[in-house]
Amino acid sequence: MKKLYWKRRNFPPGPIPLPVLGNTLSLALNPPGYQPLLKWKKKYGPVFTFWFGFQPTICITDFKIIKETFIDDSETFAGRLTLNDLIQIVRGGHFGVIETEGRLWLEQKRFVLFTFRNFGMGKNLMQERILDEIVYLIDTLKAINGKAIGIQGEIDRAVGSIINSLLFGYRFEGKSFHFLQKSGTENGIEESADFCEAFLREMRQRKEKEGENQHSFSFQQLRNVCLDLWVAGLETTTNTITFAILYYLHYFEIREKIYAELDAVIGSDRLITNNDKCSLPYLNAFISETQRMANLLPINFGRKTSKDTYINGFFVPKGSSVVPQISCILFDETIFPDPFTFNPERFIDAETKKYKKIDEFIPFSVGKRQCMGEGLAKMELFLIISNLFNQFQLLPENEKSLPSLEKRFGFALQPQPFRCKVKTRF
Repeated sequence: MKKLYWKRRNFPPGPIPLPVLGNTLSLALNPPGYQPLLKWKKKYGPVFTFWFGFQPTICITDFKIIKETFIDDSETFAGRLTLNDLIQIVRGGHFGVIETEGRLWLEQKRFVLFTFRNFGMGKNLMQERILDEIVYLIDTLKAINGKAIGIQGEIDRAVGSIINSLLFGYRFEGKSFHFLQKSGTENGIEESADFCEAFLREMRQRKEKEGENQHSFSFQQLRNVCLDLWVAGLETTTNTITFAILYYLHYFEIREKIYAELDAVIGSDRLITNNDKCSLPYLNAFISETQRMANLLPINFGRKTSKDTYINGFFVPKGSSVVPQISCILFDETIFPDPFTFNPERFIDAETKKYKKIDEFIPFSVGKRQCMGEGLAKMELFLIISNLFNQFQLLPENEKSLPSLEKRFGFALQPQPFRCKVKTRF
């Protein structure tokens, strides 16, 4: 115990860790994992320390302090603390973009963002890719009109096809693959049809210019960056959409408000596009409240400090693990009153009736490690949810027994499996 005390003495206060286990038992025994963090925030303040085994992690739970550290001093908090032995087994070394740092991470992050921008990220071209999958999803659901299905599988396929088309150049059609048109040459400029093709072209060009081992582009890196983009791009978006359907099924009054807005603004079975977004404030508020309540990452990825620093008066040495604990912000009762109640109205301005931006609403995290796919995810959430709700009336399979809202663990928190009835609205 004396050794444990000396280890803890220079860190911000926090719960007493168990030998070997640290505080992981408290987190594991209280699913979905963020409840202990909320209690520790009340007891120890906005900055406290908890332990993953032998690893101390400084947790920041106040938005002002998160802004001062991860945004205003972002370079200091851009590193990534990883378990080297596990990384070697799972990845074959430090590869990818989620669990790398330094020059490798920076170079690969820039390449990913540059490539996705070339694919039309945030533009009409990206919207067309998403709408193509929505049309296929609509046709699939119309074929089973009136029946109850496990709709998560169809959402998985649609979102999976979007990320697959970006990474590998093919999409799913039923149980088969459909390959997109490959790259050609226009005006003497080569264009890549997918991320893998763009990466391999860059790898070949770097090899010719810099030599075999003088750059960060390799087959091992390609495998791992695709893994990162696939997992991050699929599960978080799919789970958020599925939670949206669950909340939609549970709250009849909210469902009726969504119908009323869609009928007033859209009023037909035409496809909803980004041009309609500003005209659907309640639907946007519903999506934001879904993201807040779903809170898919109960504990955010840790950042590693690149130098000695101070956080809220506490000295933090170089190499420390620091977490911007987003769940403690999303469930902060001073920002979101009655935080465990699903209420889209909190995102609606009472006077203008327009969507209200809340600065503390940061589901995609902040700083240099903020989610790279935020733009794509936002577009997917709006287009899929709005078109799904406009085209279909989704109803509980059993009105007397609504599906569970309980969350289960995964890479991101997942909803429990459920079925719902699907009926066309037009």
